[in-house]
Amino acid sequence: MTTGGQVRLQLLGPVLIAGADGKRPSAPARATEAIAFLALHPWDDHTLLDEAMWPGQRVRATNRSVLMHQARTWLGTDEHGRPHVGLVAEEGYRLHQVDVDVARFRELVTTSSRSASSTALTQALRMVKGQPLSGVNPARYTWADVDRQELISQIAAAAEELTQRALA
Repeated sequence: MTTGGQVRLQLLGPVLIAGADGKRPSAPARATEAIAFLALHPWDDHTLLDEAMWPGQRVRATNRSVLMHQARTWLGTDEHGRPHVGLVAEEGYRLHQVDVDVARFRELVTTSSRSASSTALTQALRMVKGQPLSGVNPARYTWADVDRQELISQIAAAAEELTQRALA
């Protein structure tokens, strides 16, 4: 595993991973999807990951372990040697020290676009590179339908609020 890279995950547009300096998996699209799921659903329970990645199927622990090992090896470790894809509970996973644009967007917009400063709204909207969670295989990411709609609503609210301020 490599050490010290800053991994960035773009979800506010085409799904992309940058800064992963470990061994690229043979099926990077699957690993990317698992990483995107963990970024948007940081729970400790692996059953949610299983349902997202293998909808309607009974999942063997070895299948999940192989996929998560590929994701962990690909993203590598932070400057302290801690894996970017960490095992939290016996079978739960969570991202660690991964710069996720959605998290930064939500920090800037806070709980309401109205309470965010115009500077924060502008910075948040500059992160949007297209339709959230786009550029993926349409047969995959079925778990992301609600996430996609929530993100579109948050982006639209931020844009509307900034537009209203500019017009005022």
